[in-house]
Amino acid sequence: MGAELAYLAAIVESSDDAIIGITPDGRIASWNNGAKNIYGYNAAEILGRPVAILALPERQDEINSLQMRLRHGERINHFQTLHLTKSGRTLIISLSVSPVIDNAGRLIGSSLISRDITERRQIEESLRETEVKYRSIFTSETDAILLFDATSGRLLDFNDAALKLYGYERDAFLLLSLKDICPGLKNAEAMRGQSLHEPVNSTSTELHRRRDGSTFTAEMSTSHFVSQHHSVLVGIVRDVTERVRGQQLLQSLAIAKGIQQHLLPQQAPVFPGLDIYARSISCEEIGGDYYDFFSVPGGHEPWLGFAVGDVSGHGIGSALLMAMAKGMLHSEVESCGRDLEKIFVGMNQHLTETAEDSSFMTLFFGLYDPSKRTLHWSSAGHGPVFWYRSCQGIIHELLPTAAPLSVVASETFALAKPVNLETGDILLLGTDGIWEARNPLGEMFKTNRLRQLVATLAQKNARLIHDTIMAKVFDFMSGAQPMDDMTLMVIKVVNEGD
Repeated sequence: MGAELAYLAAIVESSDDAIIGITPDGRIASWNNGAKNIYGYNAAEILGRPVAILALPERQDEINSLQMRLRHGERINHFQTLHLTKSGRTLIISLSVSPVIDNAGRLIGSSLISRDITERRQIEESLRETEVKYRSIFTSETDAILLFDATSGRLLDFNDAALKLYGYERDAFLLLSLKDICPGLKNAEAMRGQSLHEPVNSTSTELHRRRDGSTFTAEMSTSHFVSQHHSVLVGIVRDVTERVRGQQLLQSLAIAKGIQQHLLPQQAPVFPGLDIYARSISCEEIGGDYYDFFSVPGGHEPWLGFAVGDVSGHGIGSALLMAMAKGMLHSEVESCGRDLEKIFVGMNQHLTETAEDSSFMTLFFGLYDPSKRTLHWSSAGHGPVFWYRSCQGIIHELLPTAAPLSVVASETFALAKPVNLETGDILLLGTDGIWEARNPLGEMFKTNRLRQLVATLAQKNARLIHDTIMAKVFDFMSGAQPMDDMTLMVIKVVNEGD
């Protein structure tokens, strides 16, 4: 029996899932390595504490409901919820909870298995967005898109633009092959055979034939993918007169990038007692990161408001949501002044009503009172924000105080405890594109490197701190393409006049 128990214990300890024992009164009785890896707590600091510590504050009713169901002997399988790690990061969790009954039929506790499905959900959302995006492109693209069987050359599918370009009805078009559409295509047979064994990416300019027998010079970009074990050729065909449209598209993206850059502050404000520097870098032409500054009136002198946000995803959709969020935030600040709770509730309501279901935004907003050198702040899922305390030479993390905007419609956004700043203190606000930046080996930069850099650079000015950190990030990436937008704001407390 002892060997069997040891074997079972080893299974529990080696599981990647969090396996947690819960007492009848809802306290944590056992904690495996999987739980440590997911939530960040060591067993010594979590055992005996209420399991509710893992839940978001606004989901306490959910914990009570689960415990009530367990008391009635119900098993709970694959229940999805949001949990918090020790560092304040929000995770998407799949829970399975079972009551533990003794030989007398009494409930003596419960067993909770928690699986972190955050990355999986993000991948699923990304794939879903990609599928919708490319299906939309396929149906609405003005260029002709043709799909052929790579072995026979038989036409499998096409968009409406192809019917218009070649002048066919759908049924008649399906009877054609690659050779019927482009009889003079060079090395067509070799290309089809090669595509079965290795990727094909080529562009050719040939005479294509319409239904009425007329021909036109077309540029066809060809690639292939494997679908249900069959190799499929994809041809994107464009009459070369459409080249101007492509150039106009590039010009439009450049204009859009310029417009977005103008939505961000052109320079940091000059504010008594503070040295400030901030910049944002998009991983695509346009991105979804956001930062801003506000002069908030009231009392004897205005307070400085500053914000850093990150819209889910990147690219055009995120950029549009970012632009919309900027306008919303300015409106809320103008309307609510220094009432951070009202600002966040208003932002959450607007974004919940207007953003797509899969979209959300993290946001940190701080208000600096120069007369008292006090920072009032709140964070909707954004962080960590680093606070270097010069008098102690240590770094604190200002962790999220609520879920991201547009995730929970009824979120209340309670305020964090104000922070008193001293000369030499530094606030470092960034987006996760910085600490999640990867090198060619796939390793992440991580927050530990960022903390070390802040401590090392504490005596430098805000711009030098910013530029050195970003240089270190790009050195770490060693030429790898950024996977996410990167924004960094540095605020250092200085003596007035410095």
